[in-house]
Amino acid sequence: FEHLGFTPQGVARIDGLQPLQLVHPRRSQPGLAVPLQILDEHRDNKLQTLTEIIEAKVSNTPYNDGNKKILIFSAFADTTRYLYAQLDPLCRASGLTLAMISGSDKPKVNNAAIDHSFNSILSAFSPKAKLRHELPPEKQVDILIGTDCLSEGQNLQDCDCVINYDVQWNPVTLIQRFGRIDRIGSVNTRIKMINFFPDLALNEYLNLENRVKAKMVTA
Repeated sequence: FEHLGFTPQGVARIDGLQPLQLVHPRRSQPGLAVPLQILDEHRDNKLQTLTEIIEAKVSNTPYNDGNKKILIFSAFADTTRYLYAQLDPLCRASGLTLAMISGSDKPKVNNAAIDHSFNSILSAFSPKAKLRHELPPEKQVDILIGTDCLSEGQNLQDCDCVINYDVQWNPVTLIQRFGRIDRIGSVNTRIKMINFFPDLALNEYLNLENRVKAKMVTA
């Protein structure tokens, strides 16, 4: 497992990766002056790090040769919408199919060849597990963003990388999320979980990272 911690001053850079341009959300909602200023100054280090991880994963496929698939979890539908909006231009420019599924929004996918339904998107993301056969690359989902509506009962083991964009109080949630790709029948020889932890002061207060690591070891 890989753990990334964030502080108010920023996050350590990942060696060998170049920063990417971020896309700014619409400036039509009141009360967003400070968050938008942060985005304008390119100081959303968490999103920046996520884009770098994605770029490295799809370019190098480090865990299993040729496997670009990434499953990104957030507990919040607002966060999934934000990530989809921010990552969509990057994915389109890189020829990647991006999809989003949450419990409160209609599923989204940036590929017209894939039906925008829940089951169609999951089948396009993990066709060997869901359909028992492969699909052409142009009809597959490469990156799936989802809430915990996907964390139970789904076979998504075509994917070899889970990213937890936020870490829940209950470490069992992480085990359930990781269980979507850590399943019997997976053809992957290596699988990876990457966790984004809160800033140091909050993390010390919650002792969250130690709880999560201890739970993952004993599971």
